[in-house]
Amino acid sequence: MELAISELPLAVFTTLGPLSAGAFVIIALLQARGVDAKCQGRLDRLAFIPLAIVVVGLMGAFAHLAGPLHAPYALVGVASSPLSQEILAALVFMVLALIYCVLATAGKLSPGVRKGLSIAVAVLGAVFSLFTGFAYWMPTIVSWAVPWTVIEPLAAFLLGAGTLGLLLAALAGCADEIRVVAGWLAVAGAVALVIALIGHIGFVSGIEGRMAFGSDLVASVRVAQIASIAGAVAAAALSVIGSCRKRAAFWAASASIMAVVAVLFGRLVFYGLQISVGL
Repeated sequence: MELAISELPLAVFTTLGPLSAGAFVIIALLQARGVDAKCQGRLDRLAFIPLAIVVVGLMGAFAHLAGPLHAPYALVGVASSPLSQEILAALVFMVLALIYCVLATAGKLSPGVRKGLSIAVAVLGAVFSLFTGFAYWMPTIVSWAVPWTVIEPLAAFLLGAGTLGLLLAALAGCADEIRVVAGWLAVAGAVALVIALIGHIGFVSGIEGRMAFGSDLVASVRVAQIASIAGAVAAAALSVIGSCRKRAAFWAASASIMAVVAVLFGRLVFYGLQISVGL
């Protein structure tokens, strides 16, 4: 577990990034369906919240570097380095999201452009989440070079859409237009996260090296496993409740908190399951 804790800044970034990016799925769906002017104005302002959360997560990741001021050099190997590609995907997503938020708040977007730009932001959020997984697909770390590594951030992206996205819609006063979809997205994200976590744990537990045993690593992160699974189930349940009852903002806020718990502990499990080739 000590290994997982040492990677806490990266765990925070890979938690907040995909979760917050997922909220733009709900924003895009609302733009596609159309909302009244009052809701639209509130939604435009609220869109800054998930963007700000992604930025906070990225700052935490930079703090993990030995020399944070040298962070721009991480883009040097973008043609061949999965980590550089992840950072580039994050920056492109954040820049486009910022452009959308600023122009939408200023009232400079026509309905058609607003719809297209919001969809583009949501798609780039999914791409960013995908590259977050690929950044850790390393042949030299046998316990990470598996599909579960990529599925886990995508699951967080879906979970963020169904929890934080629903919260933004509720605060903007247009939750009724998206309640059912948000509930299903939260359930899909929670199911995918739990399956990926259990699959990853099962794979690692069967690894036996000369100096490291997967079963020992799995046992060391058992509490985090339970917390992640429980958080995912709670997040999905609270989102579904919020999708069919009044006070959607309260239920969605609770679901968002549990989503952070689920994904963060899931990331700690991931970082704790590290076995390199030759060990």
